[in-house]
Amino acid sequence: MDDGQILQQVRAIYVRNAVDTQFLQIDVTSKAVFVKGVFTVTIYKPKKSGPESAADVTKLKDEVRRTLRNIEQQIIAIGEIKSLNFEYDNWMRSPTGWVEKRV
Repeated sequence: MDDGQILQQVRAIYVRNAVDTQFLQIDVTSKAVFVKGVFTVTIYKPKKSGPESAADVTKLKDEVRRTLRNIEQQIIAIGEIKSLNFEYDNWMRSPTGWVEKRV
């Protein structure tokens, strides 16, 4: 599999996971995947009247973390990837998982 095919598969993974790729730069060089930019995912939630509660915000952040983890696993599953580098402006990988960056 060449870099172009890997790039196609990585882009498809982001689209299938409802990520807005407009603000992401995805590159593949020598089977190393580089992703940078703003990570934005579309999550459907029914409209409620009134402000969002802290529990709602926490639930949404947990859903984004799950999406980030799933994307990472799906890219690794492509198989021929030598390295995977994420440089999101709003999320970062820590030893314990994905955490939101404070702006």
